[in-house]
Amino acid sequence: AVGTAPATAVGTAPDTAVGTAPDTAVGTAPGTAVGTRTDVGAEGRSAPGRTRLQWAGLVTAVALGVLWLPPFVDELVHTPGNLTSIVRWFHAGEDGVHTVSEGWRVISAQFALVPEWLTVKKPFNPLTGESPYMYGAPVPVLGLAVVVALVVLWRRGTRSGRALVATLAVTVVLGVAAVARTVGSAFDYRLRWTFIPGLVGLVALAWVVWLVVAERWPRAERRILVPASLAALTALCVVNGYTAATAGSPQGGDTEAMNELIPEVLDEVGDVDGQVAIDDVFQSGAWHARGLVLALEKAGVDARVDGARADLFGRHRVVAGAFEVRLVVAVDKVVDTVADQPGTRVIAEWSAIPLDRMRELEAERRELETAGNAGRIGIDDVAERSAAIDDELRGDTRNAGAYHVVVYLDETVGGAATGPPATPVPAANPAP
Repeated sequence: AVGTAPATAVGTAPDTAVGTAPDTAVGTAPGTAVGTRTDVGAEGRSAPGRTRLQWAGLVTAVALGVLWLPPFVDELVHTPGNLTSIVRWFHAGEDGVHTVSEGWRVISAQFALVPEWLTVKKPFNPLTGESPYMYGAPVPVLGLAVVVALVVLWRRGTRSGRALVATLAVTVVLGVAAVARTVGSAFDYRLRWTFIPGLVGLVALAWVVWLVVAERWPRAERRILVPASLAALTALCVVNGYTAATAGSPQGGDTEAMNELIPEVLDEVGDVDGQVAIDDVFQSGAWHARGLVLALEKAGVDARVDGARADLFGRHRVVAGAFEVRLVVAVDKVVDTVADQPGTRVIAEWSAIPLDRMRELEAERRELETAGNAGRIGIDDVAERSAAIDDELRGDTRNAGAYHVVVYLDETVGGAATGPPATPVPAANPAP
């Protein structure tokens, strides 16, 4: 409107031509402002805009069709298909599901006055591995402000505002249902997506504040809001870039552990002429077992695993026939369980801190868990103290997958046929 009719649109209604009152500009110069304008603003679509949107929709539909074709083909050629099995599994919920109240607490906790997605992640429940909010959550004070903001956006009647309101509302409702219908334990590491509703809610609140300030003090948008936002985004990018560049290895402590374990293992089995079977005690030691398999292969040892691990290690690494040696990798709490089995001998061991202090801390944690199960200590106190114990157990290698790793030689087998070990090692419940 400004570029096509300066004499009419600008000269007659300078304030309205720049978009603060479009109805006035249209009424003053309908032939010019309406006839030549291609961008009708945020609430409409020009012909080029509709074309681009149609192409985007077409490409999306084709991509989704290609990606979902294999599951649908699977449904046609297999009985039951994978999708059918998934639906049946969730519908049956044989391992038990959760309540709507628990789902609400997990979602609403991210709308607290000091939400963890904006500050510090709270530790999971050390007794169950679940989110701490499954049992109690703070009052969603920020959520009350977000609700007011959403009402304001809806009452303004703009398409974009109402779209955001609807998106957030649907996300919260489905989020509560998703947590409530989780089969089995709702492990904390699976619930990081619950940060998103809280983040979007804060965006909606900030948007409303921006609109109010811009309407009450028009010059503040250009002089304060925009520069402040750009400065904040710049600072965020710089900080994120710096932390990413200096983060180092995600789990450097595991490298330290393997560098100490591998030479000791090779001293024991490096000259074995035959298959060396690696057992990870029902996956409790899987993280380090994988590294051990690769290290042994690199040294020329024929490292193998049980057939149940074929999908993880590859079928070419499955034990074929008889094996000469069986190694068992155990970590943290599982170490003592394996040590109690007759015929096991330690051939390599690593711990993040001295073993004497580690034993003291483990005993303290067992007493803490017992008190928590008996109800003598609150769940929050148990979680806080357990997290502190875990930090001390890991010493300077807090990003390691374990604080204590032991490789055992099972002396009760050797040259045995593939199958269950002669001395079965009990399963353990690994931390999530």
